[in-house]
Amino acid sequence: MSDWAREANVRTLMRTAKQVRMCMENALAEAGSSYATFIILDAVSLEPGLSQRQIAQRISIEGPPLTRHLDRMEGDGLVERRRDDMDRRMQRVYLTTAGTTLYTTLCPVVARLEHRYFEDMPPRDVAGFRNVIGQLKAKLDADEAAAKANDEG
Repeated sequence: MSDWAREANVRTLMRTAKQVRMCMENALAEAGSSYATFIILDAVSLEPGLSQRQIAQRISIEGPPLTRHLDRMEGDGLVERRRDDMDRRMQRVYLTTAGTTLYTTLCPVVARLEHRYFEDMPPRDVAGFRNVIGQLKAKLDADEAAAKANDEG
């Protein structure tokens, strides 16, 4: 495959991801929430007790905007921040009962979107897509880890 074709794949992926995000934003807004709220709830639901820095890394957001989102979500009773027992400078984030309830309400909204976009595809193609995305994510994670190791070393 030529370099141009690979670059075209990345550009197509970027444009498609933007469209998917816009669809998710609209669907979540119709459900009375937001994309930012959902992805934070999702990250913390999957890994309770993440630090704010870890959440920022998981969802690819800068620290200050995340802090604003968490302040709002904490004010809405969706998350709580607790000081880490070993490092009092670090805050860990947990879902509250209300946060878990909202997350449980929003997951079917996202699932309906996924079903809508994949329902007409053969299962083999969906599995192949999942495989390619998984390989891409693994390479990106490895590159990120290597860059972080270079920065620290």
